[in-house]
Amino acid sequence: MKKLSLYFHFPFCVKRCRYCDFVSYPRRDRHTHLKYKKAVFQEIALKVEEEGLRGSELSTVYLGGGTPSLLFSEDVEEILNYLRHFFAFSSSIEITMEVNPETVNGDKIRAFREAGINRFSVGVQSFNPHFLCFLGRSSSLEQIENVLSCMGKINCSSWSLDLLYSLPFQSFLEWQREVESALVYHPPHFSIYDLTFSPRVPLYQFAKRHPGIFPSSDEEALYFEWAMERLDSEGYRHYEISNFAQPGAECRHNLNYWSDGEYLGVGTSAWSYLGGRRQKNTSSLKNYFTRLREGRTPLTFQEELAPHQKLTEDIMLRLRTEEGVKTSYLLAQYKREEVESKLKCLEFLSKEGFIIKEEERFYLSQKGMLVANQIFQEILD
Repeated sequence: MKKLSLYFHFPFCVKRCRYCDFVSYPRRDRHTHLKYKKAVFQEIALKVEEEGLRGSELSTVYLGGGTPSLLFSEDVEEILNYLRHFFAFSSSIEITMEVNPETVNGDKIRAFREAGINRFSVGVQSFNPHFLCFLGRSSSLEQIENVLSCMGKINCSSWSLDLLYSLPFQSFLEWQREVESALVYHPPHFSIYDLTFSPRVPLYQFAKRHPGIFPSSDEEALYFEWAMERLDSEGYRHYEISNFAQPGAECRHNLNYWSDGEYLGVGTSAWSYLGGRRQKNTSSLKNYFTRLREGRTPLTFQEELAPHQKLTEDIMLRLRTEEGVKTSYLLAQYKREEVESKLKCLEFLSKEGFIIKEEERFYLSQKGMLVANQIFQEILD
């Protein structure tokens, strides 16, 4: 039986954050949400038939956005029941929903759990009201604290929170306070990201005009290294560059991405990876509705990965994780001459201290994690 993950993109939110580069629309009206859900159902039916996915086993489902916690619990129940018409659910399926604190309370979280959600990812970003304002977040500190407290009260054993660092005028002490504030709630999983700006977001020009108010690259490295050590002291495994988890609390949906697993993406801007082909849906909500109304899938891009592309991406994805990549795996999957060329690059990076080599296994060193994007560029070249 074919196994895969499914990503459901819900593009609506209360308002668009100033740093956000995801496809999202600040729209809360129920009519649009229901119209969109119906369109996604049409897309699922079309793609299942076109890709021959009927009867495949779903190991994970991820509702991301946007703000999928704007949905009602009955919507979530309907989505999961609809998926059961086409797919078998693994007995240990992980079903994650991204949650913004201003859109939920204890009762709504319980209702989502009863509807089938068994993992939550809470978008905190910061415990500092000034930083929340700068980022354009809709949630208040009180709302954040209430939701995190709810996670403990309802005994939710699988949830995560996100934090951002490298914020303007953020001192090392302020960053330490952020992590310590999060640890009070004992989250099973942490995601920690460096604040970066795409040219498409409102804060991009601001950051270009005022680079001096952001922490330097050396300060960013200090912040991240301290977080790694602090979370390690609390028993968290640094299992992927930006992700830390208590044993057994790793995000299996993302692990599927990083281990070259197949996944189906539905909704605006969603990506799929099926049978060595990469596909992308239209990012335009209007175009998405039009295509499905006409009985067409909303794909606007797809490509068949050449063997050397697949090899390179596989190496880079696996290097993101603490497990890294093994020579025996690469030789079993790809042509020896292509693998040997990449192994030379990994050996060079190992001698420079960016990668650690243990017998046949390569993985990023702490030094390498701080400059991971540059290392991946070396592997691409």
